[in-house]
Amino acid sequence: MIILATNYAKVCANGGTPADLSWEAISEIPRVSLVMGPADARGQADLHVVLHGNEQLVKGLHLVIDGVNGWTAPSVVSGDLVEAQETPVFFKSLFQEGRLVIDIAALGRGTVLSGSGELASVRVPASVRARLVTADLRDATNRRITAGSLPSLPSRDASMAGMPLPTQVELLAARPNPFAEGTELTFRLPAEDAVSVDVFDVNGRLVRALVSHTYPAGEHLLTWDGRNDQGQSVGSGIYLVRMRTSAGEQSQKVFRQR
Repeated sequence: MIILATNYAKVCANGGTPADLSWEAISEIPRVSLVMGPADARGQADLHVVLHGNEQLVKGLHLVIDGVNGWTAPSVVSGDLVEAQETPVFFKSLFQEGRLVIDIAALGRGTVLSGSGELASVRVPASVRARLVTADLRDATNRRITAGSLPSLPSRDASMAGMPLPTQVELLAARPNPFAEGTELTFRLPAEDAVSVDVFDVNGRLVRALVSHTYPAGEHLLTWDGRNDQGQSVGSGIYLVRMRTSAGEQSQKVFRQR
């Protein structure tokens, strides 16, 4: 039995879509992303935790969201996906060492979460830059769904948030750069597109395959923690970040200083 902690979320169990939100399955493999909703008059917004690409596979999730320092008693509630399940679902959230931890699991032998959609929402300042640093997805046999653990990508869906769409594909400058522990990579898409982001050393060898997924139009934030695909921290030096989309390639240099 999977023991996981999370908040109860809202999503349609049969893959349906709530009238006010559109959570499309934008990947054939289950994954989790963060989507920031529009800000209200007080500068507050709902940060949505969304499960994509799930039909009858995911039983439980362990999620860790960074960037919560300074939040004042944020309200975490379950989403429609959790609420719409026909079987009981375990949902718990807690703040631990400056991070928000959410655990969710379908209770009962052989049970799984049915459908994709909103797992949870968190009321936060609209200016917050939260990052999904851990997304551990498990199936009914407690095996890790490895591809679902890849994204650490908060997405700001422009169409949902009422913001103007970007006019071109753009890979923005990494921040910070140089960096010691980690650097943030932001990219913009004018329309839904398949995106891959990889990190190479100066000799052209692949260091880290960060993401390879389809993302909606809008601005997306990705974090590289300075580790390679084996989980080892890389040495000081120059690294090349390359992004590929249907529009072509864009790249930039980042500098690791330890």
